Amino acid sequence: MNYTNLLIEMQQCKTPLGITLEEFQDRWNKQCEAYGKEELKLSEIDINDVTSVVKIKINKNLAFVGTLAKDNNNICYLTLMGSGDGSVKSGTNIMSSIGIMIMVIRQETDTEARSEIMTDLGLLSLESKELNKETTLDGLKYKVRVSQREGVSFSVSK
Repeated sequence: MNYTNLLIEMQQCKTPLGITLEEFQDRWNKQCEAYGKEELKLSEIDINDVTSVVKIKINKNLAFVGTLAKDNNNICYLTLMGSGDGSVKSGTNIMSSIGIMIMVIRQETDTEARSEIMTDLGLLSLESKELNKETTLDGLKYKVRVSQREGVSFSVSK
């Protein structure tokens, strides 16, 4: 999916996920510390006040883009975008980030449910280099796209 199509899809989503940007940032960084993934802590946050689009940088290979509710900074749609550099570490960081993202957005999602989401999306048995799947659990829609050309995108919306 190209960036323009992603922005259109994000702008159409108006239902908040139930977490503010500040809560997301706090929970994300705490989970990164808890799992020994300090290199995945959020480094830069940029909010466009006109479009309510937020861009959050993790590192040179990973970033989030999403939309916020204009009245209360609740996240409505969030996409993790990643590109590996061919190393095991970059692949591990992408998969870890997906797991952390699921956990942070819906804290009550236990290990079994996270595994179910990732299995349903085909992430735990990547037999193909191309993937485009979605699944829903407890009112949240999870969507993944993997392609050699565009990398990985993992989205959560209602």
